[in-house]
Parts: sequence; structure tokens; C-alpha cells
Amino acid sequence: MKIKTITLALPLAALLAVSPLQAGWKGRKLGTGGQGNTGTQVTTALSDAEAATLVFMREEEKLTRDVYITLYDQWEHPVFNNISGSEQRHMDSMKSKIDKYGLVDPVTDDTVGIFQNGNYSPLRLSTSLPRWIYNRFFMSVEA
Repeated sequence: MKIKTITLALPLAALLAVSPLQAGWKGRKLGTGGQGNTGTQVTTALSDAEAATLVFMREEEKLTRDVYITLYDQWEHPVFNNISGSEQRHMDSMKSKIDKYGLVDPVTDDTVGIFQNGNYSPLRLSTSLPRWIYNRFFMSVEA
């Protein structure tokens, strides 16, 4: 039994030891592009299109979060609560990028259903969202 356990453990240990090398680790932090951790962060300027995309994504994440908050309020199903939490983390991530690059945050009112982007107005959304989501979302916002 001991020999069988050792026979199975040795290849597993070897595989685990080699895995970081196969993933490109080679003694530096992953995700550093081979630079190692220099302790400084290089920030380059964003193009206008990149800046606009970050601002758009921040409010788009808010829209998605608000929809799942509304769905959870309607049906109290835990999956909607979990997804709204995930969307909140996405919002927070976009906020940190907006702050990092000194952009103006479009989310000035975090109330469910309140947006700066005109594309998220009730009139525009009434033609793009399924009717049942639209009715439930905006009835809860107006109440």
C-alpha cells in the first residue's frame, strides 16, 4: 500500500512542480510580462475611444446591476442577488479605472434606474429590453 501511494504521489508532485514553469512563471510574478515586480506602475494616456469605452462600461455595468437588483426584489431568487453582486464588482472595477485615468465618473446617483447616458432612458429601453423586464424595472423605479 505504501509503495502504491508513493508511486502515485511522485508523478503528482513532479507535475505540480513543473506546472508553474509550463505556465510561464519562471520565478517572477504572473501577469508582469516578464518584468518582475519593479514596485512602480506605468500608466499611459488613454485614447479618446478608450476613455469613452471605460465611461460607457461603468454605466452599462450599473444598468445590468440595477436590472438584477430589480429581478431579485421581484422574485427573491438568490441567483439574481449573486449576479447583482458580481455586477457591482464590475462597476467597482470600472470605477477604479476611471479614477486611475482621471476621468469623470458618469454614475453620480447610484439609485436603481437613474442614469446619465441618454441611451438608458425609459423611452430607449422600452424598445430594446423584453417588455416584462422593462415593465417591472421601470414600475419599481417610479414607485
